[in-house]
Amino acid sequence: MKKNSNRLTQTPHRAAAATAAATATAAAAAAAAAATAATAAAAADVLLQLRSSPQLHQSLVRQRQTDAAEHLQQQQQQQQQQQQQQQQQQQQQQHEQQQQQLLLLLDGLTATQIIVF
Repeated sequence: MKKNSNRLTQTPHRAAAATAAATATAAAAAAAAAATAATAAAAADVLLQLRSSPQLHQSLVRQRQTDAAEHLQQQQQQQQQQQQQQQQQQQQQQHEQQQQQLLLLLDGLTATQIIVF
């Protein structure tokens, strides 16, 4: 009997907690909807300003073009740096190969000299 009475006394607390959670969730959803509506209104306002102000529109277009040009320039610089690094690596490899060939040649000459003398 005691267990049943415990359940009965806890049930109203659980119901109250569930109601509070549902209320908080509904309030959060309403706030999110209001924020979305405010964002949409602000976007619509910006579009109206762009349509009514050709100068503002042109300014934004120029800014985008400038940003695109800067981005392209950065990409080109990165490509040039990569190419320079590859060339340096190739030159270093060639130099190492030449050194190895020279050492082999010197070894061969030394062996020939030893045999001759």
